[in-house]
Amino acid sequence: MFKVKHTLCTSSSAAAIVSDAELENMIPWYDRTDFDSSSAEEGELESSADKTMSRSKRSKNKKKNNVTGDDESTECGLIYPLDVWCLLAKYIRPEHVQKFALICKGARQAVNMRTFWLRLYNRHITQPKKLPERLQPDTIECRPGLRARIIRALFHGYEPFRSQIFSYSCLRDPSVLETYMCISMWYKQLMCNKQTKKVWVFYFKFSRKAARIRRKPRYFSQKWFEQVDDLSDNPEENHCILQVNCTNFLPLYPVQGHVLTKALVGISHDMKHNSVKLTFHSPRSDGRYRKEDGTTVILNPAYEVKVINWWSPLYPHCEDAL
Repeated sequence: MFKVKHTLCTSSSAAAIVSDAELENMIPWYDRTDFDSSSAEEGELESSADKTMSRSKRSKNKKKNNVTGDDESTECGLIYPLDVWCLLAKYIRPEHVQKFALICKGARQAVNMRTFWLRLYNRHITQPKKLPERLQPDTIECRPGLRARIIRALFHGYEPFRSQIFSYSCLRDPSVLETYMCISMWYKQLMCNKQTKKVWVFYFKFSRKAARIRRKPRYFSQKWFEQVDDLSDNPEENHCILQVNCTNFLPLYPVQGHVLTKALVGISHDMKHNSVKLTFHSPRSDGRYRKEDGTTVILNPAYEVKVINWWSPLYPHCEDAL
């Protein structure tokens, strides 16, 4: 009897639970208020899902930070407007231009403006009439290549740059020109200031990137001007000139289009002058050259050797008188 009563009680309680669940499910969705409530199992499932989602977000954020590291760096600092850098650029001296341009993008943009370079020219060139004709105020603004011409003018007329050039005297070991390609060579006779007699000056023009020599067209069309950068265009940027002064005229083998592989400066037989030995090879893509295949040019006797960069006042530009 007791067992029968117990089974009846349990069956009635189970039926009550089922009836309550059915009644709860019969409530319309717009009258229910338990959408936010969840069971313990659902909470565990949601917490595990949140953990996996957070891990995937972290991995994605790491990838984004690795790709765009600049954005993260800008968030840590202050970004000043371009007007601030343009105001500061008014007080920059020529010898500090590089340091100022490396501060940030705003400083670099301020340096890459025509007004910045024209201000340098007007402030620091005190005697513009003594400059070459192409670097005087009437013609220096002719496009393209304003920055290169102003840098040349500063080495002509700005005393710190001028003293640096002439104290250095452009005297360098010509071995710095090895692996450069000779694109031109010529000679002329000049009056030597030291010896008060005429000497023969030999010029070798070298290019660091000889494979991509850009030639200017005969007719400067509007389309060509649109492709050329008005400010930073400089056809002589990767060029250097080796100048060798000799007491006698020397017939030389033409080496245009050849690569300088070895440059040596020694003592001549009379022990009074120098002897310059230049070895040239035909260009190779792998850069491997055999000594016996080269062409040797010897300038002996020579009493002065100079390596001249494009910004030096001694550099013979095509637009200036040689």
